[in-house]
Amino acid sequence: MTQFDPNRTYNAERDVRPNPLLLARLRDSKPEGCLWALVGSRRSGKSWALSGLYGELLRGGLPAAKVKLVDVKSKPLALFSGSPTHLLLDEPGELLVRDPQRLLERSAELKDRGCKTVVAMTPSEWSRLTEAGRGQVHVRDRLVLAPLNADQAARMAARAPWAAALLPQLASTWSRNPFVLELLLSEAEARPELRALERLHNLYEQVIERAIENQTDYFHFVFDEGLANEHRQVLRALVRGEAPRNAEALGLLRECGLVDRSQGVVGDPILARLLRPPVIVHHVSDVHFGSKAATVVDAKVNTGPNKPYGPALGPATAADGYREHIEAIAGRGQGPHVLIVSGDLAERATEAEFRDARQWLDTLDRLCRAQAHPDLASEPRVLLTGGNHDVDWGKARASDPSHARHEAFARAFDGYVHPHLEQPPEDRPLALVSFAAADFDVLLLGSSEFGGQDDPRMRELADELWRGSSEAFQADNVTAYQDLRGELERVDPSLVHERTLKAIRGRPCRSAVRIAVLHHPLTTVPGVLTVARFSGLLNAGAVKDALLTAGVQLVLHGHEHSAFVAIERWPGRHDGELRIASAPSLGSREVAEQRGYNEICITVEGVGRVDVSIQTVVQSGNAWERRGEPVVFRVTK
Repeated sequence: MTQFDPNRTYNAERDVRPNPLLLARLRDSKPEGCLWALVGSRRSGKSWALSGLYGELLRGGLPAAKVKLVDVKSKPLALFSGSPTHLLLDEPGELLVRDPQRLLERSAELKDRGCKTVVAMTPSEWSRLTEAGRGQVHVRDRLVLAPLNADQAARMAARAPWAAALLPQLASTWSRNPFVLELLLSEAEARPELRALERLHNLYEQVIERAIENQTDYFHFVFDEGLANEHRQVLRALVRGEAPRNAEALGLLRECGLVDRSQGVVGDPILARLLRPPVIVHHVSDVHFGSKAATVVDAKVNTGPNKPYGPALGPATAADGYREHIEAIAGRGQGPHVLIVSGDLAERATEAEFRDARQWLDTLDRLCRAQAHPDLASEPRVLLTGGNHDVDWGKARASDPSHARHEAFARAFDGYVHPHLEQPPEDRPLALVSFAAADFDVLLLGSSEFGGQDDPRMRELADELWRGSSEAFQADNVTAYQDLRGELERVDPSLVHERTLKAIRGRPCRSAVRIAVLHHPLTTVPGVLTVARFSGLLNAGAVKDALLTAGVQLVLHGHEHSAFVAIERWPGRHDGELRIASAPSLGSREVAEQRGYNEICITVEGVGRVDVSIQTVVQSGNAWERRGEPVVFRVTK
C-alpha cells in the first residue's frame, strides 16, 4: 500500500491540520453575521478541515443528530432539513451561483434557532457571497484556512523516513499546500530516482505534469474556478512584475498562500509554472525613412544658424520618438520582446535610407533582447517584411523579369528574418519563425513581389512619371515629387506568389497562435480613401484561403497608414476566424490620424490555452496613449 495518495478520502490519523480556533468558536460563541466562512483555495484541504471539525464536535459530546456535515453539491436539500445545532457545509458553489440569497436566508433562520453554520468556500465563492450580502449584516465572519506550517508539513512527511529526509531539500513553496505536498511525495514514492538533490527539478516537472492531467486538472480548479476575476488579476499583475491594484484581493491571496508573503510573488508552485508573463509584440509599419519621414521638431529649427538647437528640443523624427519611447518603457521592464515591421521602412529604397533604417532597427533589436522572458531564448526579436516603398524601382523598370528589385532590401537587412523576394519563387524558403515555448508562430509574406513591374501597356506612362519624379526629387521640388510619385504608385501591383501560398497550405503552423505578416491590406480599411490602382492584393481571396487553411488567426499589415481590426469568417469552407489588424503609420508625415503602433500581448495560461490582445498605441505630443479597448481572443488546443 502506498504511503502517499493525494486523492485519498479523509483519514483522521493523517489529518495534520486541526483548526482549534474555529472549533473554539463553534463551541463558545456565535457568528456576528449569519455564518462563519472558512475560506481557502481549491485543493487546500477545506473538506478535510470540515471533516476534522465534525469529528471533534462528536468527540466533544454532541449528539450525531445535532451535527450535520453536508456536501451541498450532492445533497442540496439536506441544507433545509432537520434541526441541527451545528451545520458544516461543503461545496456550496452551485448554490452560490444559482441563489446565494437562499443560503444567507437559511443560515439566518438557523441562527435564530440556535444553530451555528460553517461554510467552506473558495475565494471566488467568498466574493459571490459577500456581493450577495452587500449592505446587510449577513456576511461578516471570515476565517482563512492558512497554509501548512513547518510542523504540519513535517508530520505529513513523517509517514516514511525517505520523505522526512526529502522535505528539508524541497523549495518552501512545495510544502505549504497539503494536496501539492501529497502529490509531490506520491510522485517521489513512485520514482525514487527523483529524490536525489540534483534531480529535484525533474521531480517538480513531473508533479506539474501530473497536476495538469485530466483527473487532477489543478490549474482549472484552483485558478479558473477557485478565484474570482479580481484575484486572477492580482496573480497576473505579479507575473508581469507589476504592483496589484486590488489590496483586498491581494490580502486574501496572501492569507491563502497563493501569494508569497515575503517576496510578493505567486506562492503556489504549480500556478507559478503555468502562469506565464505575456510576450509583448510591437507591430509597426510605414516608417518611411527619407523624404516623407515625419518630423517632431519644426523643420526650421534644424536648418541654418538654428541647427544646433534641434537636439536640445528632443527627437527630430517620429521614428526617433518611438525609439526613445521604447528605451523608456524597456527601462521599466515593459518594453516589447518582439518587434514586427510590416513594410515601407524606406521612402525610395536608397542606400542612405536603408542605412538609417538598419541603425534604427539594430538599436530596437538590442532593446528587445534586453527584455527577459522565460519562454524566449535565442529566437529572433525583430522580424521584417518589405513594402512597395522598399522596392528598388530603378532595377524594377528593366525588362529583365528577375527579382533584382529586392536585392537592396535583402542586403540592407541581412541577418534579420524576412521574406526572400530577391530569390526566385521556386528556390525561396518560407519565412516562418516559431516561438515554440511561447506557443506562437509568425509567418512573413512578401506582397511586393512585382512592385514597379515592367508592364508594356504602362511602360510609357511609367517612364514619364519615373523621370519626372526623379527630376523633381533632385530639384528638391517636394510637391511635384509627391504628386508624380503618387501617380507612379498607381501602376504598382501587389500579390503573394502562388508558390508561397502552396507552401503555406502544405506546411501549417504548429503553435497555438499563428500570425501572418505582410505589407498590403487583405481587406478594405474603413475611412481610408484609396485611389491607387493596386492598393490591395490582387489575390487577397487566395491569400486568406491559404492562411485559414494553415490555421492562421491573426494577420498584421500596414500600407493604409490607419489602424483597424477586422474579423472575417468563411462559413462552410473554414471553421476558424481571421482577424486582420492594420497598423497606423509610425513615421510618415502623410497620415490622416495619429502615428503609432499596435501592441499585441500573447499570454499562455494553463495548458493549451493562449489569450491574445491587440491594442493601438498612438503618439500624442511627447506621450504615447492607448486608444480604445483591446480586441481580445482566446486560442485553445
